[in-house]
This record gives sequence, C-alpha cells and structure tokens, in this order.
Amino acid sequence: MEDVTCSCGEPTSGCEVWSAVRERCKWNQQELPSLVELFRSISWHTGFPAIAMNLVSSSKVNRYRDVNRCLFQAVRDVSGASVIVDSSKYAGRALALARAFPGKVWIVCLTRSPAGLVMAFQKTDAEEQKPKSLIATFVYYLYVLICLRIVAWLLGPRVLPVRYEDMMADSLGTLSKIEKWCGHDSSSVRKKLQAHEWLHVGHIVTGNRLRKKGRVQFHSGSALRKVRGSGTRLVVWFMDLYRAALGF
Repeated sequence: MEDVTCSCGEPTSGCEVWSAVRERCKWNQQELPSLVELFRSISWHTGFPAIAMNLVSSSKVNRYRDVNRCLFQAVRDVSGASVIVDSSKYAGRALALARAFPGKVWIVCLTRSPAGLVMAFQKTDAEEQKPKSLIATFVYYLYVLICLRIVAWLLGPRVLPVRYEDMMADSLGTLSKIEKWCGHDSSSVRKKLQAHEWLHVGHIVTGNRLRKKGRVQFHSGSALRKVRGSGTRLVVWFMDLYRAALGF
C-alpha cells in the first residue's frame, strides 16, 4: 500500500516478484485499504483473542482465506517454489492460516531470549521496528508468548518451538530438527551453512533490518552480556523464567 522498498532494492510496485503477485491477484489501489484492515483485525496481536475464541465473523474469515489463497498461489506461480515461508511474527496469523488451510501449514514458533529482545527493541531504526521501553517490552513479551503457547496447545504437533539462541549456536542441528518435523528437504541450505556461505535475503518487504543487507550469515553469541543495569537484569531474569515456564 505504501510502495516501500523491497529487499531487492526496488519499490514494491517495481519488484519483479511483488508486482507480479499483485497483478495476478488483481488487487487495485482502492481495494488495498480494506485488505490492510482485514489483515490487521485477524493477524495482528490485538485481534488474537477474537480469532482464538472463534469470534470473528464467517464472512471475514472466508475473505481472509480467499485473499491468502490468492496470495500464496501467486507467490508459487511467480517463484516456482513448492514451499513458502511466511515470516510473520503474529500468533493470530499462524492460527488463522492453519484453520484456513488444514494440513498445509507448519508453524515454526521461533522465540528469542528476553535479553536479545530488549537489545533489539532499544535500536532506533523506527522504519523497521519502533523502539520500545523496558516496560513496553516486558508487557509485549508476556502477551505474545502466552498467545504462542495457546496456538501450540490448539494445533499440537503442527507447531515446533525453536529457540533463536539454539538456531544461532547450532544452525545445522536446528535445521535438521525442522526437516525431520515437517519432512521438507533443506539439503541445499544445509550445504551452504556447512560451507559458511552467505544466504541471500530474497524479496522481503518489511519486518526485519537484515533484509536491507542483501545477504546474511549465521553467527553464534549471547545478548545477555550486553544488558546494563540491575533493574533491567532483574526484568530479563523474570522474563526468562516466564519463557521457560511456558515451554519455550
């Protein structure tokens, strides 16, 4: 809707992937605001209670399903990919997609350490992620993790919890775990990791600062040592306990 820059360097309207996707789905400029509102009401954190308790109207749920079916079909046609990774961070979207497409959605529930999240939310790149205070980060963490746990309870084996720190420290082991769980062969990616090669970010429109780097590598490390202040460390300690208690 805002025609932001894709990670390929082109505006969305000029990106070879997203311009083709939009053309295939035949969404016009007048229709986009209603689609944005549809996604916000179902996918975003604020809409999770309604979607979890099936309180969203059937017409809205059906519209959400149809829009996403068109979206994923178009992405598949344009990219030729047999598996599509939706990197959304919303528990509501995970649950809504799993219900809309039974048996076709596998959810990797990637959680990050409180220390890492606190440090990430202190960065000033508001274009990708608005900075959050310690209290705001604390409330956000508590709310999002309980939402993720509810999704895991509802969907059972379709959800695989993965810790960000484990992925960074043992990328090959974590990837192997995901492969065994969903049955998808990721040998090509595994070879690149083993050779310490760079991974290209592809066509990402928003949501992560790394998308602007063009390519990324895995590096192990802990964010805990970067946290300053006894008060902050106490909050991080409590958040760690909360994460563990929820099974993440």
